[in-house]
Amino acid sequence: MRAVDEGKALLQVATKRLSEPNGPDLIMHGHTHQPKLEQAGYGVYANAGAWYVEQQYVRIDADSISSVTWSNSGESHVLHTINRVAEESPAKGQEVVGGV
Repeated sequence: MRAVDEGKALLQVATKRLSEPNGPDLIMHGHTHQPKLEQAGYGVYANAGAWYVEQQYVRIDADSISSVTWSNSGESHVLHTINRVAEESPAKGQEVVGGV
């Protein structure tokens, strides 16, 4: 069952926390069954969605976070990637994308 609000409430809570100067650089949620991968605040918000419906998962590497899907044959395909490079994130104290 998908979240009635399409996961917007969890994204709002995560963005608030990611916007804090000493907050985390990644928040990953489940429970909404709404796949999402986006920069929020000073970090990244990730939700794999319902892996059994969209056949998606989130892959976390040292330098990137990706939303990945796979086919029944086992082949995977990267849908979206966000680099985890510091210079791409806003400097602490600057205006934050998606800030609340």
